[in-house]
Amino acid sequence: MGRKKKKTGKSILLFTVIALTAVTVFVVSWTRRHDIENYPENEPVRLVRLNDTITNEMSDLPELASIDRKVESYMRKWAIKGASLAIMRNDSLVFAKGYGWADEEKGVKMHPGNILRMASVSKLITATGIMRLQDMGKLSIKDTVFGPAGILNDSL
Repeated sequence: MGRKKKKTGKSILLFTVIALTAVTVFVVSWTRRHDIENYPENEPVRLVRLNDTITNEMSDLPELASIDRKVESYMRKWAIKGASLAIMRNDSLVFAKGYGWADEEKGVKMHPGNILRMASVSKLITATGIMRLQDMGKLSIKDTVFGPAGILNDSL
């Protein structure tokens, strides 16, 4: 019989870091095949992709102006020409907006549908999160993540 482990603050924080990385991978990997497989057979196929339906105006609310100011300030400080920010809560996208330029020479502004290269950025974010948790004493780099004794073990 397996024993049920209690969720600890350590596992929740590590799960959050990994979930943020997973969200990035999910958004980048959304494919046309998924759209077609889930479409009813008796209707003509009309693909509407997530990237084509989200606009900056959807997140352009007075209550969210402080987010805009912080992102724009950060971009000025580090001379970043274009950025995209998406925030999820539980299973819902609650904010998505592009800032700056997708292509400054052509005058194309950034919007949430612009596809950006991630390169190995998610590895750096995950590693930084893990090291920060270690500094806070909430995680050790010797902790096991997966498997029977792992922090993210969800088997009963």
